[in-house]
Amino acid sequence: MEYLLLIVAALLVDVSAFQGSCAFPTNPDVDKFQILGTFKCGVTQKLSIREDEIPQGSTSDFISETYYMETSTADLQVDNDEFTCPPTQETVDVQFVFTILGANCVTYEPTIKIYIGPKSLSSCVYGNISFPHLANLSDIEFHLPLGQGKTFTLPSNYIVPHVGLLSTNGNITNTTVIVAANQEVVTYGLNSCSSSTVNQASAYRLKNVSDIGTDYRLMMYNQLERQSVVGIVAVDDETLVSLSLDISETISSQINITLNQYESFLLPLQTDFMGGRVIADKSITVLIGNERIKIPLNTGNPDPIAECLDPVTAWGRNYSLYHLFDPSLSSGYTIRILSTVHTTVMWKTDGDEWQTNLQPNEYFDTVIPANQRKPVEIFAEHDILVTEFIHFSSFASPSMVQIPSLDHPLIDKKIVFPVFDITLKVNATYYLTVFAPPGANSSDIYLDNATSDTWTSIDGVSQTGWLIFQTTVTSGSHVLEIRGNYSINAILFANEKVRSYSYSIA
Repeated sequence: MEYLLLIVAALLVDVSAFQGSCAFPTNPDVDKFQILGTFKCGVTQKLSIREDEIPQGSTSDFISETYYMETSTADLQVDNDEFTCPPTQETVDVQFVFTILGANCVTYEPTIKIYIGPKSLSSCVYGNISFPHLANLSDIEFHLPLGQGKTFTLPSNYIVPHVGLLSTNGNITNTTVIVAANQEVVTYGLNSCSSSTVNQASAYRLKNVSDIGTDYRLMMYNQLERQSVVGIVAVDDETLVSLSLDISETISSQINITLNQYESFLLPLQTDFMGGRVIADKSITVLIGNERIKIPLNTGNPDPIAECLDPVTAWGRNYSLYHLFDPSLSSGYTIRILSTVHTTVMWKTDGDEWQTNLQPNEYFDTVIPANQRKPVEIFAEHDILVTEFIHFSSFASPSMVQIPSLDHPLIDKKIVFPVFDITLKVNATYYLTVFAPPGANSSDIYLDNATSDTWTSIDGVSQTGWLIFQTTVTSGSHVLEIRGNYSINAILFANEKVRSYSYSIA
């Protein structure tokens, strides 16, 4: 038994029904606005999509209103990508050029996952993940469903050398990964170990080639010898890179290297080279992390942390920070502040205020205890870099995230973002923290096209007037939308007791 599916031309179609077990028929004839097929849906459903979300590449009279019923031969399974995004031969542009940093999984290699999502929810996205210096690895072609991201696991023979195997002066490696697409995308990485004895994870948001730069400062937290590493990737040929690492007030180490297009350079760091300078004559991607780190020092087994650094041009002067998850489960967090010039930094919390003077490339850090339940506000005369290191008291599961400046909010309108699943021994919990300007309301924040009454409002931000909202989310791909005339920042934190990760969303 079959039913005729009628598609009536109008302005609205509902994309939510594109998900789940409902399947559309193959090769829909959108020109005739009639489709014959069998379906796997148990109820009549109505689909709608706003006019500005009509996918590029569709007919001008896209679908508007759709009704369909179950059939007795409901065994047809069809990829709805074929329905929403017809095949295309569009060219793709290189958008992300990066290397993965290692994780110490002891007896086996870590699992590396890459999430790619469309920057525009109204675009059909095609592209590939490639490995320019690994001939034995084929490209990974991808096609993103309308308004959704996908997670890809890199091949097991993509191997990053452990920091202990790197030369003291660093190595040029074949570990570069490229993400290219026909439309703008966002990209995130996850590096994890999953076994009965080794449970580790680190994740980060990668920077588009349009957002990287030529001037960086190293922001890290090093306690274990030869466990920290900096990764540098060139976008163009003959890129001259200079690293200035201050060992002490009187001793410095200078490393100069020339990288050709898409070459990666991995350098192990012997000590805490906070404020070390990485300067290039052409744009480069810079990542930094630790294969094994304890924060604080007296915790249990060490875990990895990693971050894709912002260039100096992306720094700001005003910041707001808070516990990124339930503070009753943590031992607080460490704030590290770095400046490239002499500047005065003021920071305040719960009515108390402090002032610190920083010299060029000097850093300051302080620990915010778990019982301090008020946000921290930071203000500086000149641009600074602020990083939050989250840590625990009874077990090791640190994470690291660069805090987005309030001067440069990263999110407006809609954006997709991932929540990597790290559930292993116990169910992981995923926290979303949103920083919104004065006048914002949690009712303006939509997750997956719905408002939520689960947002917790954090009190205590006084001078800037910015608001902080926090809630929990599930693993998977999500859409964060602001239905207000303003921009926000957001940070995702994941915790599975023995491992965690965090990154800003943009």
